[in-house]
Amino acid sequence: MCPSAVTLTVSQDLLHFMVDRDNVTYPLYTCWEAWPDQSMRKIYTTVLFSHIYLAPVTLIVIMYTRIAVKLVKSPASIRDAHAEDESRRVFRRKLRVVNMLLIVALLFTVSWLPLWILMMLTDYGNLSSAQLDLVAVYVFPFAHWLAFFNSSVNPIVYGYFNENFRRGFQAAFKMGLCLVDEPLQPRRNDTWKHNRAPVKQLHTHTHSHTHTHT
Repeated sequence: MCPSAVTLTVSQDLLHFMVDRDNVTYPLYTCWEAWPDQSMRKIYTTVLFSHIYLAPVTLIVIMYTRIAVKLVKSPASIRDAHAEDESRRVFRRKLRVVNMLLIVALLFTVSWLPLWILMMLTDYGNLSSAQLDLVAVYVFPFAHWLAFFNSSVNPIVYGYFNENFRRGFQAAFKMGLCLVDEPLQPRRNDTWKHNRAPVKQLHTHTHSHTHTHT
């Protein structure tokens, strides 16, 4: 998880086998850090927890709280004649921003918390080999997925609460469609002109023949 972990000695324990539909068996390995002293491993995990999870959560809560307070206390510049209606609209926009900040902070906290609970549990919980096997095979993959899911859900939250973000995304998407369809336009015009040209020539020839006969 951390680049510094590459320098550690890692042991491989054969725990499970995977069998495909052709009945071919493949070994599945689980890697664990090999520390000379378990207390060093606990210190390492605690430092990672404080730097990668606890410190970001603390900064997010402090900074987002300051932004929300500053936003709510800032006076709204109302230029419309209907001052009361405009004030309500400004308040609703501010409330949407505050809700967005709150949801982003909660999503980060909830998404990464299970993974760090498992990591602290494996170091401080004195789990048996069977329990570590169960955690590594079934629980850790879901905890990792939930943590990485936080990065993909943030743009969805921003797009839902921010109208400018939605407009920019729609404009970029429409621009992409226009660029794809643009080269096809001259072909349709050229084909239409090519099909119309013989008809125009035939009509001119018929008109000239009638005039000569008269």
